[in-house]
Amino acid sequence: MGCEAIQRGAREVVAIEKDRRTAVIAKKNLLATALSQRPSATVDVVSSSVESWLGFNQHPHPFDLIYFDPPYGAGMYTRVLEQISTQRVLHPMGLLICEHSKDCRPDLDEGSWTIHDHRDYGKTGLLFLELNRRERCPGDTDSKQPQTNPEV
Repeated sequence: MGCEAIQRGAREVVAIEKDRRTAVIAKKNLLATALSQRPSATVDVVSSSVESWLGFNQHPHPFDLIYFDPPYGAGMYTRVLEQISTQRVLHPMGLLICEHSKDCRPDLDEGSWTIHDHRDYGKTGLLFLELNRRERCPGDTDSKQPQTNPEV
């Protein structure tokens, strides 16, 4: 997915891969793809578990797009989605695409995530998630905010 993002104009790709051998291959592929584009994208491949990386993340800005594709049976969905929503890793207007087994859709914290779309492809499902942008106050009536400009 990182190579596809670069080909479609991403300026930066950060890939997190726990298996070191797979991380080396991913880095070669991403760098080759980045070097074929003008301007070239910045590529960073981290050999770490995603939970560890999120725990120590020092990334300077939130991501516009996150593609989360863990091993389906690893039981990572709840923990990682919670970390992403609470640590501001995803830009408030960003999109998280969560790949999962079509037969086992991840449980979502409805207070944190809104499903923008859901698609099934064979045995794979994709959830397109957005962070809930609007926090409500207790007793909120959804009325408009008071206007401070008397001419409005």
